[in-house]
Amino acid sequence: MRAAGRDALRATVVDAAGEILAKEGPAGLTMRRLAAALGCTTTVLYTMFASKQGLIDAMYREAFDRLTARMRAIPHDAPPAERLRLGGLAYRENALSSPQLYQLTFGAAAPEHTPGPEARAAAEASLEPLIGIVQACIDAGLFRPEDPRFIAQVLTAAAHGAVSLELSHYFWSQAEAEQRYATLCAAAAQAFAR
Repeated sequence: MRAAGRDALRATVVDAAGEILAKEGPAGLTMRRLAAALGCTTTVLYTMFASKQGLIDAMYREAFDRLTARMRAIPHDAPPAERLRLGGLAYRENALSSPQLYQLTFGAAAPEHTPGPEARAAAEASLEPLIGIVQACIDAGLFRPEDPRFIAQVLTAAAHGAVSLELSHYFWSQAEAEQRYATLCAAAAQAFAR
């Protein structure tokens, strides 16, 4: 099987597993249940992932890989402030497009899961595009010269808080959620303004 086909199959399996996890919780996500949902044998799944832990690690990696891809798609030639705004939108869109994977990455969906080294590396790599955007903001004089990793982590924490509230249906409408998200992200960025 070609790499593109493997990647597409893996994404299909990960999405199906995410749906089961969202609907039935960690106890409902079994290799047998997933195989039934996909119309395949458990042997196929064990060949792909080796274990349920391997499957959850793959889900974790896929979630962060998707975020990284969205962040890397931001045009590098856009002004730094626009890149920062687009980064915030990319983070929110990523979470809303796969809420079950988003919640998995932050421990809410499978709190007993401890990510393996590759999964942790994917999480760390997902912050790199934002660090680059923050550095561009520092270089342009928009942010004070502070550690760009620290700033990126604070901005991510603010975005995460707003997205988590949105996913838990805290806001009355999508318009309200969008407005609160934009306001919080802008306020977090303002904390580092020059």
